[in-house]
Amino acid sequence: MEQLQQLQSVGINVPAMQKGAYYSERQVLDAYEKLEPRFAEKMQRYQRGEIRDPTSYAFTNVKTIIERLRNEMGLNPLVMRMHDGGLRVLTDAEAVTYLNNQANAGIKKHKTKTEQLFTHVDAAQLDEKSSKQLEAHQRRHAFIAASAQGARTQALKMQRKGVQLPKP
Repeated sequence: MEQLQQLQSVGINVPAMQKGAYYSERQVLDAYEKLEPRFAEKMQRYQRGEIRDPTSYAFTNVKTIIERLRNEMGLNPLVMRMHDGGLRVLTDAEAVTYLNNQANAGIKKHKTKTEQLFTHVDAAQLDEKSSKQLEAHQRRHAFIAASAQGARTQALKMQRKGVQLPKP
């Protein structure tokens, strides 16, 4: 539970986190510095131009550790997002919109990447194994994309007609 203490030392009390709370960019960066054992080494490599700025991963790493710690402690999960470089714990109302938008973005990205499997890869340049792998990926992702698009289209049509969608 060393990580829990390190987070608390910068003002992030994981067990006491509440929906609507905000932790500043400084708190997130300080937490990352304490949580990343090779932080000093990474900063030196960054200053020499060898790697990207390691603090650019601070938010994601801190958020992941918080989620893991809360899960290990049996605490309710929280939806968090970056806000002004810091970490904002979303209220339930905010989480609905945020998660819906994230899910829609994921579907859109899947559609785009599936299309690219068909248009951006020249199968003639692949060996037999890679060519078969490409075909398998194309079939699987085309099916997933078609299913997602069909389900989404049908749900929107039903909602426009005032039909209450069944609960999963």
